[in-house]
Amino acid sequence: MHCDPNYHATFLHYPAVLRSVIAIGAGLDLGQAYAGLAEWSGPIGCSEYQKLMAALRDPGLFGDEAPSAEAMYMAALQRAQAHFAARDCHVPTREDILSGLFRGALADSLVHVNNQVERAAYKTGRSSRVYAFVLDLTLRGRETRTGGDFALLLETSPHPSQSRFLPICLQAKRTRAAAPARAVDLRRATPKLKDANQEQKASSDGAHQLDALKKTRKLFPAAYLIYDNPDEVTFQRPVLPLVKDINHLDKQECADLKACLDASVVDLAFYVRHLLADDREHIDGEDELLGALEHLSRGQVDHLVTLTTNADFPFSYARLRDKLIAKGVRWPEGGLDNLRSFSLRSNGPPDAEKAFETENAFAEAFAARTPRP
Repeated sequence: MHCDPNYHATFLHYPAVLRSVIAIGAGLDLGQAYAGLAEWSGPIGCSEYQKLMAALRDPGLFGDEAPSAEAMYMAALQRAQAHFAARDCHVPTREDILSGLFRGALADSLVHVNNQVERAAYKTGRSSRVYAFVLDLTLRGRETRTGGDFALLLETSPHPSQSRFLPICLQAKRTRAAAPARAVDLRRATPKLKDANQEQKASSDGAHQLDALKKTRKLFPAAYLIYDNPDEVTFQRPVLPLVKDINHLDKQECADLKACLDASVVDLAFYVRHLLADDREHIDGEDELLGALEHLSRGQVDHLVTLTTNADFPFSYARLRDKLIAKGVRWPEGGLDNLRSFSLRSNGPPDAEKAFETENAFAEAFAARTPRP
């Protein structure tokens, strides 16, 4: 996975991410590169840094043993965030569009990860796949808000008959926090007035959003997801999406509504992997899952993205959906959409000869006004 240039740029701008990645990698026993650097007492030299870059490029998830669901989730997120940063964050873009582009990068990444797993299946004798399902949660008449733009739901059930999930609520912010400030403004912009006769709306300073996210964090993980995509400039090397967990905001940050990026930050993939390794962050049983979904239904979560290795998850979801609706929860009545990435046909490009034989009003109109030699 060729993501090391993005990590390098991230580490240069935000050294705290370097420390977080090393600590998480060592804690999860992901490789000697992490363990060695975690014990490093002096400056990190070029050789040690190159070993870390190599570990990030090839996490070693697809060896002689079938990878776990957690390993495949991390591999998919790691690749997705690298391609998203490199491809989609150069030009100033709205947060909701960036979140949609990230979902597209995740779909592309799943194709790559699943192909890797299938190629390695001959070594292990068994194979698994990651499936992604997305649900549009935009509903009218919501009474409260969690403050999250989208939520991830990762199935971690050790057996299909069990119900175990990791929900994560993410509130997206766009910025490039440069020195000396090194902080993300958590305030929301005051809505612009179309004309002078309109009543001025109260400024949404972000405090209610932070309070709602704190309440969500008591139930399951909630964090700010920071896209490297400022209004002011375009640049060549955006950094990876960074995460600041609500629990890691200190009193001063909460009072100022500014999240410091010099401490307790990490990239999205390592954040998710860190949560996956903590049993306390998971919810067990259908009742707890229903409670989490009901909480999300009352919030400002636009989309719910589910990652699972269970191809039959839509059937389980249908049962959960019916129970939510029966409880009076405002929940979409439709099914899940498969988050797919479509590639070119395996036998090559479309039939060009047939395309030119077919009538095409646009092509004919263009040809009619184009001077012939």
